[in-house]
Amino acid sequence: MEKVVQCYISVMVAVRDMPDSWDIPKQKELNMAEEKRGIQETKELLEFVFSLAEAIKKSNADGEFNWRDGLNFIEPLKRLGPAIDNIEEIVPEVADLDSEEWTELVEFVSNKWDLDTGDGDDDISDRIEDGLNAGIELVRMTQLFKA
Repeated sequence: MEKVVQCYISVMVAVRDMPDSWDIPKQKELNMAEEKRGIQETKELLEFVFSLAEAIKKSNADGEFNWRDGLNFIEPLKRLGPAIDNIEEIVPEVADLDSEEWTELVEFVSNKWDLDTGDGDDDISDRIEDGLNAGIELVRMTQLFKA
């Protein structure tokens, strides 16, 4: 449960500069009145972030980046749409995480990617937190550009 709390705090810090249209306190109020949100949007964001990181790692494996490495980015591109479709739901989902959902995320990430994890579940939890923060930060950065 400690990891859930740490992740929630970390994500809340990451979204402090989100646009006003993403009214986090209001969403949190609504969240308390609703049933459990689930973690579908969170999984989709993690799929995008981890597939992007994996594509970068593969592309850099030979020390050269060229046009053929573009093929490594097909999977992240396929994951981008679902990851950003309902991105505003990520923070409420993370705010609503319980230990069972956190365990589900750990299993999801463990089964889907071969991550370098020395400490098992604790290390996976750190990777999940990093992935959520990276994804939210990327989305937040898109708000820097004029429409």
